Amino acid sequence: MHHSNYFTVFVKGITFITVLFLTPLVTRADIGGTVSFLDGTANPTFTDTTGRTTGSCAGDSCTVNILAPQGYTWSGALLVDVWLNPNTTNVKDVLCGDIYGFAGHCTFTSNMVTLQFIAEGQGSFAAGMQLQNGILQEAGNIFWMNSAKQQITDSLKVESGVIFAAAPEPSSLAVLGVLFTAGLVMTRRRNRKSV
Repeated sequence: MHHSNYFTVFVKGITFITVLFLTPLVTRADIGGTVSFLDGTANPTFTDTTGRTTGSCAGDSCTVNILAPQGYTWSGALLVDVWLNPNTTNVKDVLCGDIYGFAGHCTFTSNMVTLQFIAEGQGSFAAGMQLQNGILQEAGNIFWMNSAKQQITDSLKVESGVIFAAAPEPSSLAVLGVLFTAGLVMTRRRNRKSV
Protein backbone atom coordinates (compact mmCIF):
# COMPACT_ATOMS: atom_id res chain seq x y z
CA MET A 1 0.00 0.00 0.00
CA HIS A 2 2.85 2.30 0.72
CA HIS A 3 4.26 1.72 -2.79
CA SER A 4 0.94 2.63 -4.45
CA ASN A 5 1.04 6.10 -2.81
CA TYR A 6 4.48 6.72 -4.33
CA PHE A 7 3.18 5.55 -7.70
CA THR A 8 0.15 7.90 -7.49
CA VAL A 9 2.38 10.86 -6.57
CA PHE A 10 4.77 9.91 -9.39
CA VAL A 11 1.95 9.78 -11.98
CA LYS A 12 0.53 13.13 -10.78
CA GLY A 13 3.99 14.68 -10.92
CA ILE A 14 4.65 13.43 -14.46
CA THR A 15 1.18 14.66 -15.54
CA PHE A 16 1.85 18.12 -14.04
CA ILE A 17 5.25 18.41 -15.72
CA THR A 18 3.83 17.24 -19.07
CA VAL A 19 1.00 19.78 -18.93
CA LEU A 20 3.45 22.49 -17.86
CA PHE A 21 5.71 21.89 -20.88
CA LEU A 22 2.97 21.25 -23.47
CA THR A 23 0.74 24.23 -22.59
CA PRO A 24 2.84 26.73 -24.59
CA LEU A 25 2.42 24.52 -27.65
CA VAL A 26 -1.36 24.46 -27.31
CA THR A 27 -1.94 28.17 -26.61
CA ARG A 28 -0.85 30.03 -29.72
CA ALA A 29 -0.04 33.67 -29.27
CA ASP A 30 -0.48 36.03 -32.20
CA ILE A 31 3.01 37.03 -33.32
CA GLY A 32 2.02 38.99 -36.41
CA GLY A 33 2.20 37.92 -40.00
CA THR A 34 2.54 39.10 -43.57
CA VAL A 35 0.08 40.44 -46.11
CA SER A 36 1.45 40.35 -49.66
CA PHE A 37 -0.02 42.11 -52.68
CA LEU A 38 0.82 40.23 -55.89
CA ASP A 39 0.62 41.99 -59.25
CA GLY A 40 2.24 39.44 -61.53
CA THR A 41 -0.94 38.16 -63.18
CA ALA A 42 -3.82 39.67 -65.18
CA ASN A 43 -5.48 40.81 -61.94
CA PRO A 44 -3.78 41.50 -58.62
CA THR A 45 -4.29 39.17 -55.67
CA PHE A 46 -3.19 39.10 -52.04
CA THR A 47 -1.99 36.46 -49.61
CA ASP A 48 -2.16 36.50 -45.83
CA THR A 49 -0.38 34.72 -42.97
CA THR A 50 -1.92 36.76 -40.13
CA GLY A 51 -5.23 34.85 -40.09
CA ARG A 52 -6.96 38.19 -39.41
CA THR A 53 -7.34 39.50 -42.96
CA THR A 54 -10.34 39.68 -45.26
CA GLY A 55 -10.61 41.39 -48.59
CA SER A 56 -11.17 41.16 -52.29
CA CYS A 57 -9.55 42.08 -55.58
CA ALA A 58 -11.34 43.33 -58.68
CA GLY A 59 -9.92 44.85 -61.83
CA ASP A 60 -6.62 46.47 -60.97
CA SER A 61 -7.16 46.91 -57.23
CA CYS A 62 -7.32 45.00 -53.96
CA THR A 63 -8.98 46.19 -50.76
CA VAL A 64 -7.84 44.38 -47.63
CA ASN A 65 -9.04 44.67 -44.02
CA ILE A 66 -6.57 43.65 -41.33
CA LEU A 67 -8.19 43.15 -37.92
CA ALA A 68 -6.30 43.93 -34.75
CA PRO A 69 -4.97 40.94 -32.82
CA GLN A 70 -7.15 40.10 -29.82
CA GLY A 71 -6.42 42.53 -26.97
CA TYR A 72 -4.40 44.90 -29.21
CA THR A 73 -5.12 48.21 -30.91
CA TRP A 74 -3.54 49.96 -33.89
CA SER A 75 -0.53 52.04 -32.85
CA GLY A 76 1.03 53.13 -36.14
CA ALA A 77 2.26 52.25 -39.60
CA LEU A 78 5.29 52.81 -41.80
CA LEU A 79 4.45 52.28 -45.46
CA VAL A 80 6.09 52.52 -48.85
CA ASP A 81 3.27 53.97 -50.91
CA VAL A 82 4.48 54.35 -54.50
CA TRP A 83 6.42 51.99 -56.79
CA LEU A 84 7.92 53.17 -60.07
CA ASN A 85 8.74 51.30 -63.25
CA PRO A 86 12.52 50.81 -63.48
CA ASN A 87 14.53 53.77 -64.81
CA THR A 88 11.45 56.00 -65.08
CA THR A 89 9.27 58.25 -63.00
CA ASN A 90 6.17 56.34 -64.20
CA VAL A 91 4.13 55.00 -61.32
CA LYS A 92 3.51 51.24 -61.53
CA ASP A 93 1.69 50.48 -58.24
CA VAL A 94 0.38 52.44 -55.27
CA LEU A 95 -0.67 51.55 -51.74
CA CYS A 96 -2.77 54.25 -50.04
CA GLY A 97 -2.17 56.37 -53.13
CA ASP A 98 -4.54 59.18 -52.17
CA ILE A 99 -1.80 60.57 -49.93
CA TYR A 100 -0.06 61.65 -53.15
CA GLY A 101 -3.13 62.37 -55.26
CA PHE A 102 -3.41 58.89 -56.81
CA ALA A 103 -6.21 56.34 -56.51
CA GLY A 104 -6.30 54.08 -53.45
CA HIS A 105 -7.57 55.08 -50.01
CA CYS A 106 -6.54 53.59 -46.66
CA THR A 107 -8.13 53.96 -43.24
CA PHE A 108 -6.68 53.30 -39.81
CA THR A 109 -8.90 52.71 -36.77
CA SER A 110 -8.08 51.25 -33.38
CA ASN A 111 -9.34 47.76 -34.28
CA MET A 112 -8.86 47.55 -38.08
CA VAL A 113 -6.67 48.82 -40.91
CA THR A 114 -8.09 48.96 -44.44
CA LEU A 115 -5.55 49.11 -47.27
CA GLN A 116 -6.22 49.68 -50.96
CA PHE A 117 -3.60 48.55 -53.46
CA ILE A 118 -3.86 49.78 -57.07
CA ALA A 119 -1.82 47.77 -59.57
CA GLU A 120 -1.68 49.90 -62.69
CA GLY A 121 0.06 53.07 -63.75
CA GLN A 122 -1.19 56.27 -62.21
CA GLY A 123 0.96 58.87 -64.00
CA SER A 124 4.41 60.02 -62.98
CA PHE A 125 6.03 60.79 -59.66
CA ALA A 126 9.28 62.30 -58.41
CA ALA A 127 12.28 60.01 -58.41
CA GLY A 128 13.47 58.44 -55.19
CA MET A 129 10.55 56.16 -54.44
CA GLN A 130 10.74 52.35 -54.40
CA LEU A 131 11.50 50.88 -57.85
CA GLN A 132 9.83 47.73 -59.15
CA ASN A 133 12.06 44.78 -59.94
CA GLY A 134 9.55 41.93 -60.18
CA ILE A 135 10.38 40.34 -56.81
CA LEU A 136 8.57 40.47 -53.49
CA GLN A 137 9.58 43.70 -51.75
CA GLU A 138 8.99 45.19 -48.33
CA ALA A 139 6.06 47.60 -48.35
CA GLY A 140 6.08 48.53 -44.69
CA ASN A 141 4.70 47.49 -41.33
CA ILE A 142 1.53 47.92 -39.29
CA PHE A 143 2.01 48.07 -35.52
CA TRP A 144 -0.44 46.90 -32.86
CA MET A 145 0.01 47.40 -29.10
CA ASN A 146 -1.76 46.06 -26.02
CA SER A 147 -2.25 47.70 -22.60
CA ALA A 148 1.01 46.14 -21.33
CA LYS A 149 2.87 47.96 -24.17
CA GLN A 150 3.64 44.69 -25.97
CA GLN A 151 3.82 45.10 -29.74
CA ILE A 152 2.79 42.88 -32.64
CA THR A 153 3.96 43.82 -36.14
CA ASP A 154 2.25 42.82 -39.39
CA SER A 155 4.50 43.12 -42.44
CA LEU A 156 3.35 44.24 -45.87
CA LYS A 157 4.96 43.15 -49.14
CA VAL A 158 4.37 43.94 -52.81
CA GLU A 159 5.38 41.93 -55.86
CA SER A 160 4.80 43.51 -59.20
CA GLY A 161 5.20 42.18 -62.68
CA VAL A 162 7.83 44.23 -64.46
CA ILE A 163 7.43 44.80 -68.18
CA PHE A 164 10.26 43.03 -69.97
CA ALA A 165 10.82 42.22 -73.63
CA ALA A 166 8.30 39.72 -74.92
CA ALA A 167 9.28 36.10 -74.29
CA PRO A 168 8.87 33.60 -77.13
CA GLU A 169 5.70 31.55 -77.15
CA PRO A 170 5.97 27.85 -76.19
CA SER A 171 5.20 26.78 -79.77
CA SER A 172 8.11 28.90 -81.04
CA LEU A 173 10.39 27.24 -78.51
CA ALA A 174 9.19 23.81 -79.69
CA VAL A 175 10.01 24.68 -83.33
CA LEU A 176 13.45 25.93 -82.29
CA GLY A 177 14.01 22.69 -80.34
CA VAL A 178 13.08 20.57 -83.39
CA LEU A 179 15.36 22.61 -85.66
CA PHE A 180 18.24 22.37 -83.17
CA THR A 181 17.78 18.57 -82.88
CA ALA A 182 17.64 18.19 -86.69
CA GLY A 183 20.84 20.25 -86.97
CA LEU A 184 22.60 17.98 -84.45
CA VAL A 185 21.47 14.83 -86.30
CA MET A 186 22.67 16.21 -89.65
CA THR A 187 26.03 17.21 -88.13
CA ARG A 188 26.54 13.73 -86.65
CA ARG A 189 25.69 12.07 -89.97
CA ARG A 190 28.08 14.35 -91.81
CA ASN A 191 30.83 13.57 -89.27
CA ARG A 192 30.24 9.78 -89.62
CA LYS A 193 30.44 9.93 -93.44
CA SER A 194 33.78 11.73 -93.31
CA VAL A 195 35.34 9.09 -91.05
